Amino acid sequence: MQTMNGGSRIGNRTLVAGMLMLVAVLVVLPAFVPVDADVARSVLLGVQALTILGAIGAFVASMMAQYRDGPARFVLRDGAFAVPANRTYPLSTGMQLTVLALFGGHTVDEWTHREFFGAAGTADDSVSVVMLVLGTLTFLLMLPLVVVGLWDRPVLLLTPDALVVRDPFGSRTYPWEALAPWSDVRTGELRTMVLPVVRPDLVAKRGPGWLGSTVPLRFADVHPWFFADAARLYLLLPERRAGIGTGEEYDRLLVDLGVRVGV
Repeated sequence: MQTMNGGSRIGNRTLVAGMLMLVAVLVVLPAFVPVDADVARSVLLGVQALTILGAIGAFVASMMAQYRDGPARFVLRDGAFAVPANRTYPLSTGMQLTVLALFGGHTVDEWTHREFFGAAGTADDSVSVVMLVLGTLTFLLMLPLVVVGLWDRPVLLLTPDALVVRDPFGSRTYPWEALAPWSDVRTGELRTMVLPVVRPDLVAKRGPGWLGSTVPLRFADVHPWFFADAARLYLLLPERRAGIGTGEEYDRLLVDLGVRVGV
């Protein structure tokens, strides 16, 4: 059932890892292309131009991902109904990394072929060093975004015991007993969901972050109202919670929420 496993697309971890490999190639490749090899230099220039276009496309796609409703589905993972992150973090990270890699590649090119560029009057070792230092510092500042992408966060989980929000650098666990059922009345877009917490003493927080009651659905690969309706159903029907994470309960949930199965 394709709505259950979500395995037809490339995972965010794979996407970010692939972008890191691309960055390494873009930074190192100019060092191995002779400056007097016209054809190879033309190919390198074409690769860099395509990279710029790809970075622009990734930026646009990351912005669209925040405002596009995801699918009405969960992924069965470790005895829970899981919602993986959408493409926002990986694409925005990839865009910034590729732009940084182009500057890094240019610096490496001038450094490894400084005899040629120095003779042409277009190279300055001090400028190259400054560029290298700035590029390294920028990459270090971007490492948190890379980690978020490799962790495939944020992730939302419905478990038999709780609703769990795995934030970029921490997690929040809301036991079902800590929440009150919310209305099923549609009031517009649901990009950020505020949970009605009635027992804050039961809510557990791990790692850095804040202990709020918001669910960032704009970064989740799920239709906002599907997630809200599913969680509301288990608040209203506690006897159904034991089946969360099983294929049988998932099929039953889709039918209850009016989602077509087996399509």
